[in-house]
Amino acid sequence: MLHACKLSIKIGLRVYNCHAWSMCVLVVVVYRRLWKIFPINTVSVEAHLSMSFASCDTESLDVFVTKPDTGLSNEQRYVYDDKFCCTVQSVRINPVLDDLNLDAIIVPHISDWIMPTWSVEYADVEERSNLYAQLKPGDLIRVGNAATAGSTKYMTVLEVREVDRLFNGTSYALPITKSINVDVSTLTNTVTLTANEANQNYLTTSDDATNSYIDFTKHDRKAGIAHIAIRVNASLNCTLLPENIPRYTKIKEKTVDETNAYDADVVASLAVRNLAILPITTSQNNPFENAYYPLYTTEEWDDAASLNISLDNTVKQCTSITLVGYSLTNKRQVGVQHSHEMQSDDYLILRIKQLEGRIVSNNRFANGAFAIIPTGFNSTTGQTGAQDHARFDHVEGIATLKIREGPHQTRVRNLTIDVLDRFGQPAYFGRLHLWFKLNVTRG
Repeated sequence: MLHACKLSIKIGLRVYNCHAWSMCVLVVVVYRRLWKIFPINTVSVEAHLSMSFASCDTESLDVFVTKPDTGLSNEQRYVYDDKFCCTVQSVRINPVLDDLNLDAIIVPHISDWIMPTWSVEYADVEERSNLYAQLKPGDLIRVGNAATAGSTKYMTVLEVREVDRLFNGTSYALPITKSINVDVSTLTNTVTLTANEANQNYLTTSDDATNSYIDFTKHDRKAGIAHIAIRVNASLNCTLLPENIPRYTKIKEKTVDETNAYDADVVASLAVRNLAILPITTSQNNPFENAYYPLYTTEEWDDAASLNISLDNTVKQCTSITLVGYSLTNKRQVGVQHSHEMQSDDYLILRIKQLEGRIVSNNRFANGAFAIIPTGFNSTTGQTGAQDHARFDHVEGIATLKIREGPHQTRVRNLTIDVLDRFGQPAYFGRLHLWFKLNVTRG
């Protein structure tokens, strides 16, 4: 295929400049218009043509598009794929308001609601910058890790609510501080609500109704994240501790007989959950992460609904673009049980701002797109939380766009790829990587 190349023909003392759009046009121009005006050497013209087209070589260019590693703020850059937020516990939300208060109850069984564990420390205003405070419906989280002897896959945040009061619904008196100086089992350094509400650090059982809750509406306790409850698309128990684990102060104590169980004053129960801690690992930089149960959230690709790439200066023109493959990692999948309350994208729309695509669709946002890529679906047996998808076709390609030639041909030196959902909004795609093959001319 021949492309637009500039042709200079010297006839006598004059130089005629033109653009050669095809060999046919050149033949017509040379033989029908110039021959009768001024005799020229046909062989000379052909030589000029050969030299001109030789400077417009076409080649195939492999292009990989992902999140850039330059031009980003420190907040936009990341090393790992998710980050620690805080430790959490399972709660239930009171379905009715009690004295105009929204109450939550700590429960020792599964629930789809969770809240931060340490109501004292997490109420601090400095915790407002915690990633937990930024969670919103649609975000992905996971709870636990290998060290906590229990963990989840990624779950989707469905709802975020602010709680006014938190009650103890377990059979244990519960510490609500991480301080290892507080031992509820022996009532060492413990403070109840009635004793000193501002310095309250544990909850009694419901037998003592006046001291079995903490009021977040007082003492500026809503300055941090302690009062924020989230609902996820799974039920889990992150209140109960693993069985038969020692308190950190008794880590060297031996187990009893052949049962391999610890004595009652050694084992960590809910009453001393603040003493059930794990050693800080080299990857941890938050002192709260070594408690039960840590919550993590995925890193977002800030501003990555648009992916940009620039071709080098030697590229004169792009004549076709082919999507060879793509991979999606941690694509949100809310699950069929919650498809009535959250959008689940079973396809993504790829648009290239510099070009008009050829997709024909009855969806106005997909119509004129470069490509539509499927991303899975909801089913009663499908995986929920997050999914991975990948597709490659190195022979035919997944989608190809040929750029029309002619005097008004669009010159493509940059590609800006928008990733949209079915409503034309920036899509939540986790991490996306795209492989393209471009036919380009250099000159």
